[in-house]
Amino acid sequence: MEFYDTCALLNSYDSLQGKKFVISEISLKELEEIKSSRSKDEEAKFKARQVSKVLLENVENVDIVRFTEGVSKLWKINELADNNDGKILASVLWYSIYFKPDNVVFVCDDVCCRLNAVKLGIENKGSENHLEDYRGYLEVVMTESEMAAFFQNPYKNTYKLSVNEYLIIDNLKKDNVYKWNGVLYEKVDFQSWKSETWGCVKPRDSVQQCAFDSIMNNKITLLFGRAGSGKTLIPMVFAETALKKGIYDKETFIYSYDVLKGSKDLGYEKGDHTTKLLNYGAIGNILSTKFGDMVEVERKIDDGVLQIFPTAYIRGMSICKSVVIITEAQNLDSYTLKTIIQRCEDDCKIIIEGDMIEQADTNVTMRGMRRFIEVFKGQDFVGIVKLRENYRSAYGELADRM
Repeated sequence: MEFYDTCALLNSYDSLQGKKFVISEISLKELEEIKSSRSKDEEAKFKARQVSKVLLENVENVDIVRFTEGVSKLWKINELADNNDGKILASVLWYSIYFKPDNVVFVCDDVCCRLNAVKLGIENKGSENHLEDYRGYLEVVMTESEMAAFFQNPYKNTYKLSVNEYLIIDNLKKDNVYKWNGVLYEKVDFQSWKSETWGCVKPRDSVQQCAFDSIMNNKITLLFGRAGSGKTLIPMVFAETALKKGIYDKETFIYSYDVLKGSKDLGYEKGDHTTKLLNYGAIGNILSTKFGDMVEVERKIDDGVLQIFPTAYIRGMSICKSVVIITEAQNLDSYTLKTIIQRCEDDCKIIIEGDMIEQADTNVTMRGMRRFIEVFKGQDFVGIVKLRENYRSAYGELADRM
């Protein structure tokens, strides 16, 4: 029997219907607090409402552990934290002792809470919809028999991948990247792009090969990873080659000057509008570093092949026949990211890039990249790749550990 904590309920609301599970009375109180709290964002409130609806419709399948004197005693004996997590753990322990001593699994998406569960001897796992570790690919080492079975029956989704999720066979030296397309595992060909600014650019590892393939073949690609992993450069190289071939008219950069809701105007602009955009935000540094200098950036803007917009100005726009690169997306809320995507016409290529999801600004009310994965994962026009290696510098690799 699975015993869900509050966070796991929120992350799994769409898969609980008709399922038997257990929750604590504490979770019910937390759900009500979330729904009425002024400090909680709309995404959390929406999930709390959905969970409440599932609980009401599924009431005959849900056991609710009340925080009785017996549970309270276990809480105090085990010196659990004086908070709701501690009380929920005590409830799990009580239920496992008195009802299902050999068959209770605690479903929890909080690392610290799961560590405490381990100390109490409680079997635990994260929810199926917990996306912190989702990478868009699976790396495997196959035995000879597994490899033979894989190549003999590519139509069988042996590794249970989502549509457009990649499989990297680590013990193959070449032809080791495959993609589940919903019907079969198709081989992902190694490719290179030639551009005027950067010359011939090739994937530097199998994960980058996934990124190249996704950008080439999907309408929308999300790239995220550490600094120096290529998450900005790879889309820019693609954009330059695609513009050269006439597939798209321009390259559009959208960056987070401010979140869309309650966004602030850029204020008094010293010089022209474009000069302020380039010199009073991170976008100028990003573009000048990648293109070589600010002069080249300004030339591309003057020629009409490059345009830049802060998120504060995106509402009401319509972007067409463009490679749209949404940069620094780790700090975008889901409302802003949704609005940007809705501003793009069907003839656009959308590439979202940002830092590691867990490094998102904690002040952002709704983390858009995580929500994007929840909604878009498995769609046949979407690819998601977590880039891994830092190719910029050795000290950058060390800095990641800070």
